[in-house]
Amino acid sequence: MLQNMVNVTYFYRSCFAVSVDKTLLLFSYTRVDDQDRDAWISPADMAGFRHIVVFIPAPSVAHMDVEAFSWPSYLPVDFVAAQSLKTYIPEQENVHFLKAGESVELLETKVTAHPSVDDGVAFSAKVAERTIYHAGELNLWHWRDENDARTVMEIEQQFNELLDAQPSDIDLAMFPVDPRQGGFYDEGANRFMRKKLPKVLIPMHFGMQAEAINNFLREHAGIQTLVLPILSVRGGLVLDYSHTPPHYYVPKLPQQGEERQLLSAYLQDSPFASTDMPIRL
Repeated sequence: MLQNMVNVTYFYRSCFAVSVDKTLLLFSYTRVDDQDRDAWISPADMAGFRHIVVFIPAPSVAHMDVEAFSWPSYLPVDFVAAQSLKTYIPEQENVHFLKAGESVELLETKVTAHPSVDDGVAFSAKVAERTIYHAGELNLWHWRDENDARTVMEIEQQFNELLDAQPSDIDLAMFPVDPRQGGFYDEGANRFMRKKLPKVLIPMHFGMQAEAINNFLREHAGIQTLVLPILSVRGGLVLDYSHTPPHYYVPKLPQQGEERQLLSAYLQDSPFASTDMPIRL
């Protein structure tokens, strides 16, 4: 049963934990100082996973936290980072640097780096027959209301070329939808969905502007890609890929005074035991 399930937990910014079978994929892990520390990822979250892969797509504090390199040595962790981070990250046996186009196989997970903007990369991870994609900083970064026409054209051309180099057959994509870009805040995600047709897309990089993401959801209802926002810290989704399109469920968030649910809870045989009513049946 577990091989058909993909469990997603959102933390903040571009940070997601994705579990597939007994592998945990952790993208753009970083702590936010003004947040409740109970929201931070702890070793207890990772207990029981056969393998943990931490992805660092760009040289930015929004995508990495050196605290991760001091996690207990008993955790089965590999780090995969953009080549541009080589001067910022300690070289050790479980750290792997990738340029765009390069891949590395780590136990049951094949990781590939794809071209992105600036010095970063996007990542795809193939595990248990599922392809999980995290765009990192890749987006159509322009402010059409402010940039001149020539600049907009050049940025759009570069973005379209980068899109051609991204993977296809994506089961789950996490992609920026940034309301700070004004009226064209969703243009990058729109082009990505039209070009790559991911089965599911979860917006990221939206800060505290949840209403803009709700608008994005309403505007894209009925398209081929299933758009599923997660708006709360440690909010989650359980995706069931034994159906087409995937069915999805929303785990209950703990009430005040209740203990938070650890990521390792997804290793149970019945991940829907404490969910709200299924959103899609």
